Amino acid sequence: MRFVKGNNALKDKNFYYTNYVCGGYLDSGYRNCSRHGIRYQDVVDAVFAAMQVQMECALNQEKMLLKLRGTAKERNLIDQYVARVNYLTQELKKVNSRREGLFESFAEGVLDEADYQYAKKAYDEEYDRLEKQLSEAKQRKKELDGVLTANNEWLQAMHEVQGSSELDQGLVNALVKKVLVYEDNRVEVEFKYKEQKEVFDRIFMELKKGAVQNG
Repeated sequence: MRFVKGNNALKDKNFYYTNYVCGGYLDSGYRNCSRHGIRYQDVVDAVFAAMQVQMECALNQEKMLLKLRGTAKERNLIDQYVARVNYLTQELKKVNSRREGLFESFAEGVLDEADYQYAKKAYDEEYDRLEKQLSEAKQRKKELDGVLTANNEWLQAMHEVQGSSELDQGLVNALVKKVLVYEDNRVEVEFKYKEQKEVFDRIFMELKKGAVQNG
């Protein structure tokens, strides 16, 4: 869509009077796409409404998190995250110890070259798998800590714009990544901090249930 200045003379035709018009239609000399557009104010209203939904969701979830602070559910969830990291750390040490023992067996002639290489490959693959899982577990624990201490970029961004009564450029710059307008005048807003919001939502649900979501 492309911004086009309104023309009162064409108001009744509901095309150029609209403020956003299909760019593909204009650029092709009216051959491609279709003759459609949408008023600037309609876009503004839709974007601001979507922002308000995001803000309300964030603040409501934060209130619930505060209520769960210090409860058995929070302690249980933290323990699950810590236990996962500790378990994988120990498993990684075990595999590495077995791998080192394997080399000693080869050096002492207990294993021939073929058996050693076959077993080493299996241990190497197991080590790499566990190392990846440990890295992911540590990252998830870091995300948990961030949410529990309100050190989450999405939540912080919501606080920064809290109380805004109208849409302005600063608000758009702070939260909006992209706005899509479809032919049926449907407006879709893609917000910044999408991944951080997903982390917040996941941990919020885990705290409510008192159990870690796998995946």
